[in-house]
Amino acid sequence: MSLRFPLSLHFAWQDFTTGRSSRRYAVAMHNLAVIPSPDHTAIAPDRPAKRQGRCRQNVLEEVVTGFFWVYLDLPADITSVEIDVLARKLIGRVRTGADEAAIILALTTHQRCEYGRPVDANAMRKLAQRTVAAVKGC
Repeated sequence: MSLRFPLSLHFAWQDFTTGRSSRRYAVAMHNLAVIPSPDHTAIAPDRPAKRQGRCRQNVLEEVVTGFFWVYLDLPADITSVEIDVLARKLIGRVRTGADEAAIILALTTHQRCEYGRPVDANAMRKLAQRTVAAVKGC
């Protein structure tokens, strides 16, 4: 007789897994078998709906900076640091509740006063729309 439990059961010197009662024993044990279901929350916990992390902030700043390079009439001597600072300021304004009109006004003022360039109203509107959409979509 085996001394290991999973291979056979031993009660009072009898081996229930052999002999005439083995078929009844196997059916009874099969009906009693409990198949554990995996705990899905322990395996893969729920992901947060939106991740607001440092990496996402950097990506958002890059996207808004790219919009500036496309839509604004920038001087040739501007540095990427200046554009990054402007992007951070506008992202902060949108997150605090500024609407599209306020962003258009801020961009128009910045284009006129800081860069001394003429303002294309259509480009400013598109830039504000895309900036607001990008920030709110993040």
